[in-house]
Amino acid sequence: MLNFFFEEQNQRGEAGLNQRLFYFGIASLFAWFAFQLLYYAIKITYGGVAPDEYEHYHLLKLYYAKWSILMDDTPSSYPFGPRRTTVFLYHFLMGNLLHLNLFKMNEYLFLRLFNVVIGMGTLFFSYKLAGEITKNRLIILTVLVVLTNLMMFSLLSSSITYDNLTNCMAVASFYYLLKFSKSGERYALMLFVGVTLVGLITKVTYLPLLAVQMLVLLPLFYRRWSQLSFLHKLNFKEWILLPLLLTLLFFNSAIYLRNLVLYQTLDPSCEQVLGSEICGGAATSYKRDQELAEQVEAKKLQALMPLPHYLKEYFSLTMQGILSIRGHMTIGKNDAMMSKEYKLLLASLLILLLFNFKYCFKNTQFNLLFFPAVAYLLIAFTHNYLTYLKFREFGVALQGRYNFPVLANVVIILAYGGMSRFSNWIKWGALLLTTYILLKGNFYFFLKNVPSNWFVALSLW
Repeated sequence: MLNFFFEEQNQRGEAGLNQRLFYFGIASLFAWFAFQLLYYAIKITYGGVAPDEYEHYHLLKLYYAKWSILMDDTPSSYPFGPRRTTVFLYHFLMGNLLHLNLFKMNEYLFLRLFNVVIGMGTLFFSYKLAGEITKNRLIILTVLVVLTNLMMFSLLSSSITYDNLTNCMAVASFYYLLKFSKSGERYALMLFVGVTLVGLITKVTYLPLLAVQMLVLLPLFYRRWSQLSFLHKLNFKEWILLPLLLTLLFFNSAIYLRNLVLYQTLDPSCEQVLGSEICGGAATSYKRDQELAEQVEAKKLQALMPLPHYLKEYFSLTMQGILSIRGHMTIGKNDAMMSKEYKLLLASLLILLLFNFKYCFKNTQFNLLFFPAVAYLLIAFTHNYLTYLKFREFGVALQGRYNFPVLANVVIILAYGGMSRFSNWIKWGALLLTTYILLKGNFYFFLKNVPSNWFVALSLW
C-alpha cells in the first residue's frame, strides 16, 4: 500500500514517464508559452499596458538615432535621467535592431517579437536548470507548467522591457553555476561570468543577485581552484570566449568603476550626475521621487502598519503581481481568487519542510538554488519595507515582477521539495492538479476579464 504513495529506495532516480511522452510534453509547453507570448505581442495595445513599455521604447529610440554605446548626457536624454553613468545594453541592442526593420513593420511589434525570443530563452534555461536538480520528468514538467502559466510573466516576456534580458541572464547564470559546481569545468565558469557581465550592464538591480550568488560561488571556486589552470592552458572554446568576456568586462568597468571613482557609488543619483535643476525639470523618475518625498511630512502622523500586517499585505500584492497583471492597466485578483494557488504553494512548502527537508538539502545542487533565492527575496523584501518607512506609502515600487530573477529557482524548489519521494502516481496527480489550477487562473482568466481597450487593431505595418 505504501508503494502507491512513496517511491521505494531503489526507484528514487526513476524518470517517471517514457522519453517520447516527456519530450512531447516539453514541446507542447514550449508551444503553449510561445502562443501566449505571440498573442500578447500582437494584440496588446502599444505602450499602454506593460510596465514602462512606452519609456523603454523611446529610450531605445535614442540609441537608434545615433550609434553610441556609452551615450553622453544631452538635452534629448535628460527625460530618461543620466545615461553615461547608467547601464545600457538592452536599449542599445534593441535600438540598433530597429535598423534591421527593412520592411517597416510596426516598431513596437517588431521589438516585441525579439523580446518573445528572449522570453523563450528564459524558459529554455529554466528547463535546463530543472534538469540539473532532478532527472524525474514529472517534476520537470510540473516546473514548466507553472512557468508557462503565470500571467504577469507571460505578458512581460512579450513586452519591450529590459527585465526580459535580465531574467534570461539570471536563469542562465544559475544554470552555469550549477554546471560548474557539478563538473568543475573552467568553461562553465567562464559562461557564468559572461552571462553575469551581460546582466550587470542590462539592469543595475542585477547587483544584489550577483552578491547572493557570490555567497555560494566563492566556496565553490576555492574547492575547484586546482582544476582552474592558467591562460596558456585554455582550449579552443575558451580562447573564443575570452575576448567577449574582456569586452564585457571593459563596458562594466566603464560604468561601475567609473562611477566609483567619480561619485564613490556604483549607482549615482540623477542629482549627483546632472544636478537638481536638470533632474527636476526633465527626469521623470526623479520628479516622481521628489513628489513622494514632499508628501512624507503630511503622512508622518499616520501610524505605520505593524510588521506582521505589512508582511501579509506584501505577500498578497507580490502574488498579485505574478498571478495577475499589474502594469499601466491591471487585471487584478484578490486573495480569494488566488486561494487555490495559495494552497498549492502552502502544500509544497509544508511537504518540503516537514517531509523532504533532509532529502532535499542533501542535494548540493538544490542548496545552490535555495540559499541565493531566499537571500534575494529577503533583499527585495527589506528594500520594499525601507521604501515604505521612507515614503509612508505602501506599494511604492512593490512589484511581483521584481522577483522574477529567482522565479525559476523558487518554482524548482517548490516542485522538487513538494513532489520528491512520492510515487509516480502521486506525482501525476500533482502535475494534473497544478495544470488545471494554473490554466484556469492564467490565460482563461485573462480572456474572461480583459477589457476591450487593452487591444490594438491588428496592423503589422
